[in-house]
Amino acid sequence: MSTTPALRRALAAKTDEARLDALLLAWRANRQPRLADLIDRVSEPLVKAAGKVKGASMPERTKQCLAACKTKHAVALGQVLATEWPGTWQPALPLLEAVLKLPDDPRVAAHLAKQVDATRYDTWTSKTYWRPLFRRLAKLGDVRQLPLLEQQLQRAKGEYYARDMRPMEEAVVKVLRAVKVMPLSKIDDELITALEGPFAATSAGEKQKGKNGEALLAAVYANPSDLTARAVYGDWLLEHSDPRGELISLQSNAPTPKSEARIRSLIKKHWKTWLGPVSDWFKKPPEFTLGFPSTAYLDEPNHQQRDAFRALMERPEWRTIETITSWPYWIDVTPAEALRHPNFASVRSLYVMDKFLPELLSASPPLTELRLQRQPEGAERLMETMPTLKSLRIFSADLARFEKLLARLERLHLLGVDARAPVDSWATLERSPLVEVVLYEYETPLVRFSRALGAPKFTTVEFLTDSAFAIEAIVEHARGCTKAVTQHGPSSTALVVDATTAARFDELFPKLKAVQIDTNERDERPHLIVHFQSKPLFDEKKVARVWQLVTEGFGATLDQFNVGMTERPLGDDPVERLLTWSRNKKAGDITLGHQAGPSQVQLSKRTWSKFELPADDLDRYFTALKALVAFAKPTELALDFDGERYTAVPPFEKAVRRSRERA
Repeated sequence: MSTTPALRRALAAKTDEARLDALLLAWRANRQPRLADLIDRVSEPLVKAAGKVKGASMPERTKQCLAACKTKHAVALGQVLATEWPGTWQPALPLLEAVLKLPDDPRVAAHLAKQVDATRYDTWTSKTYWRPLFRRLAKLGDVRQLPLLEQQLQRAKGEYYARDMRPMEEAVVKVLRAVKVMPLSKIDDELITALEGPFAATSAGEKQKGKNGEALLAAVYANPSDLTARAVYGDWLLEHSDPRGELISLQSNAPTPKSEARIRSLIKKHWKTWLGPVSDWFKKPPEFTLGFPSTAYLDEPNHQQRDAFRALMERPEWRTIETITSWPYWIDVTPAEALRHPNFASVRSLYVMDKFLPELLSASPPLTELRLQRQPEGAERLMETMPTLKSLRIFSADLARFEKLLARLERLHLLGVDARAPVDSWATLERSPLVEVVLYEYETPLVRFSRALGAPKFTTVEFLTDSAFAIEAIVEHARGCTKAVTQHGPSSTALVVDATTAARFDELFPKLKAVQIDTNERDERPHLIVHFQSKPLFDEKKVARVWQLVTEGFGATLDQFNVGMTERPLGDDPVERLLTWSRNKKAGDITLGHQAGPSQVQLSKRTWSKFELPADDLDRYFTALKALVAFAKPTELALDFDGERYTAVPPFEKAVRRSRERA
């Protein structure tokens, strides 16, 4: 059918489905971009009403998509193109082949070009998938896809794509550049204009909305620290059903397990789209803060485009990056040069190879955290050139060399410690005002020491390893830690040591009832842990009641509170002190505890509240627990005991009492 009869049929069509079929016939006769745009206009509401292809799993959805392709209905094809395809090329290939067997359709051309943009399938065997895709993209001749494909030729793709698929992409671009779009006859132009009429107002409105969105995004990049600008942009995106708006909204609220899972899903699916060409240089997805990337783990994609980064620095997506955790040494831009660029002005944390330090010392960037791989020359001059530095990660056995530097820092992460031997120059660390010291065996964390600002001794030690010999070797440095000894190893939640080491703890800390120290020779009381997910448990109206339940019901002795890192006494009137905290809109979490006991209560205005208390009198304990649950009305409840987690009080109580009876 020629263009004119098909357009007349489209104009006379009684239903949008019939109009879509007629427009597709017209486009196959003349690949006019105006016709392709019309097809998109008519198709979009039809596909939206029909919905994406359903299926409980990716294989099931793929099966349903293949069945939809067999119908050869235009709306069914739109559903298939709107549905997420498999994440690896092998299961996606049958779906691609099914789509490519259908009659020519500009919507297919747009979908294939978007696949090129996303480049999901980049392996040494994936050319089996890409070869028919590029062949069909060239045959479809949709010149609307040319700008996107031309842009792709400037992208830094992976090694396999650059080697095998880029030549195919270059061939498609060459074909599309040579396409001669047939001019419209006067009557065809009039018919298309008539068909465009119902969409004219919508098109003008979308152009204006697009300009509004661009202005709001520009406001975010102009002032990356302005979180209000991000929230306003997020509201605008939500109005237009953009997934990034959902991400901004989710990250604006208190996290829940459900929201965190959704956040991970959104980032995994869309981060490359949101970062554009910048994403080519990211080794893994960045962390996002209120909808925008805040970290960058850089890696040059294929070691063949090392001179392409300089032009990429002009992209505004860099403006929200605060932390760069890797800098490839072979690219043509050094970290110091990048940090001088206005688009990198938000960077405050940097992890680089030692070879870059001399230039950084000269550039004097306003970093607050610096992580170096080894012990580079000139590191002792860091505070002279970077007075804002607060945290340093360095590989060094010569602490005396850095003693003047330590006097200006708050945190030190020390790599290269021998886990089997005491740390040299421990006195140097104790004399410093450091509030946190983390020791690593090479790059494996062993132990964290911390204290309040200005305290003469480290007061808390946390073992970050399950290694018994590391614990035994480092325990001597924990002398004087009078607040807590805890352990958060990778595979256990309780520090397990033999009787000799347990006796050593008693010798070093005669006044300390160590938290989470568990051996057959030690305290057998169950330390029961309760987590509440509920509305704020310590709002102003609930303070007195929660305090009463904790102190009278559980018999817990609490004499101090901690907001952030600073510990303060609760005082003679703890309820009044807690009321003051609850009225502070900026304060989120608070920890109540006893300086010489294991009792600890962590309360939050936003998320989980945690009660970690000893239970000597189980009857009294469970009476108080049930009262607390009834009072808090938690939306979620997690109860931990003996390595098991319970979600309701009765089975938790049964397990605890049964264990006590056996003991």
